[in-house]
Amino acid sequence: MKNLTIVLLVLSTVLFSQTILFEDDFNDGDAIGWMIVQPEGYYYVNDSLRYDISYDGSNQVSPAVARGDSASLFMTVQDYSVLVECIPHQPSIALGIGLRFSLGDFAYVCWIWPDFDDIDIWRHDGVGSYLVLGSVPYSFDWDESYWVRFECEGGTLRAKAWEDPDPEPSEWALTVFDYTYINNGCVGLTASAGSSGGPAWGEFDNVVVTTITSALDQTTWSQIKAAF
Repeated sequence: MKNLTIVLLVLSTVLFSQTILFEDDFNDGDAIGWMIVQPEGYYYVNDSLRYDISYDGSNQVSPAVARGDSASLFMTVQDYSVLVECIPHQPSIALGIGLRFSLGDFAYVCWIWPDFDDIDIWRHDGVGSYLVLGSVPYSFDWDESYWVRFECEGGTLRAKAWEDPDPEPSEWALTVFDYTYINNGCVGLTASAGSSGGPAWGEFDNVVVTTITSALDQTTWSQIKAAF
């Protein structure tokens, strides 16, 4: 029994060692700390206390905001996990959550596509240039609330989505590998009307950015073995 207690204590220390880097539920009625990336858009915390991001012109503009976990724009760590609640609205075709974002539209973005019913991970290589790293089917409905988790760990990018109020799935829906951007960058939120341009609209809420949960390393296994 003593050995089992030691093992459980070691495992709990590892599995629950995430640190919250920043969080924002917008319940204070503002979005302080978020930088507007596309000034052509409209950005405000609406009556539902969600960050409302939209664009109503005809150009190819994706309204977007970004922020880091400190007083500066960028994150202080390279690897992190982003959890966001989002509601897609027409006429958008997709909503995106960005990681390692740098000005000039260099980033990794997890896109949810109600129009095509899938989850994508793209690498954005500057304005108008991108590479689809992976895609997986998922059924989305307009005006419904979904949770998205997107994280980066070295060259590994993982994403999953689920409808509110369902519990978070234990398995990742999509995992891809790319080593192009290893800068810390920042977290981004965006909506898109696609390559044809036009209006875009989405709502975002309950953003939580944490460090990556540590894997069981050799030291941890040594501690477990020593307990027996």
